[in-house]
Amino acid sequence: MNTDFSRVFLLVSSRVTFDVALSCYKAKIPVLVTKKAITDLAVDLCRKAGITLVSFGSRMVVGDAVECSHFSWRKG
Repeated sequence: MNTDFSRVFLLVSSRVTFDVALSCYKAKIPVLVTKKAITDLAVDLCRKAGITLVSFGSRMVVGDAVECSHFSWRKG
């Protein structure tokens, strides 16, 4: 079965590690959202892979697919 994940996002309640970000990259999931922290390796991979990463725990948005101008978050 060949499923297209290019128009979905992954929402997790746990920390985002490199392995989670890599799984999103392999599945071609463009947006990854977590309420916990993210690791530096995950941030680096998301930047290189073009994955938008949103972390409420780290108050960070990485990538351009999410408009964050009304938040006081740092855009990494």
